[in-house]
Amino acid sequence: MFDDDRYLPFEGTGAISTWTLEFPDQSVIDVLIPNIYTSQLKDIQIHLHYTALDGGKSFASEVKGKMKNG
Repeated sequence: MFDDDRYLPFEGTGAISTWTLEFPDQSVIDVLIPNIYTSQLKDIQIHLHYTALDGGKSFASEVKGKMKNG
């Protein structure tokens, strides 16, 4: 499925995490998001630049074993 140099061993398995968006205080919210829009806020986009370190051959083999065959 991923026998291509463009795909690294971790690709195809996802990066699972949980995020909480917090603002420091109400004054920041008031500046960034006017009150008329807070009740309408539905989506927030986060652009993330992700860098991973090589986990070694053993880790790569384990991840490849968990990938779905296409």
